[in-house]
Amino acid sequence: MSVIWRDDMSVGNESIDNDHKYLISILNTIEAAINCRVHVKTLTMYSLALKEYTEEHFDREEKIQVEIDFPFHEGHKKEHKELVLRLKHVIAQFSGQNDDEAYRETLPSLVGILRDWLIHHILNEDMRMKEYLLKKAS
Repeated sequence: MSVIWRDDMSVGNESIDNDHKYLISILNTIEAAINCRVHVKTLTMYSLALKEYTEEHFDREEKIQVEIDFPFHEGHKKEHKELVLRLKHVIAQFSGQNDDEAYRETLPSLVGILRDWLIHHILNEDMRMKEYLLKKAS
């Protein structure tokens, strides 16, 4: 089931919110591709695009956190690093499999990781920045 952006997902920073919207769109594309059982090579391409954009987003977000004196910056940065490592691991795992193996063994965990991260990270962890972003904006 697709994730749909809602206003209550906004952290109050246009750059971060736009990144989150785009990450949601990539996640939804990956999920649709899995549901259509596209070739693993195509899923690898989508997943690598997600990983690359995620890394870019994390860099931007971490710079903003420093600018707003976000007190949880180091822990947040560590969580970002762990997520990228998990994503790299799953991509490496399924990209080396044939379609049947990947669909049976690995791809369900990819969607789980992405959904858990997206929902947990944006709605819980990134929301902790909101008050600091709003203070900086005013």
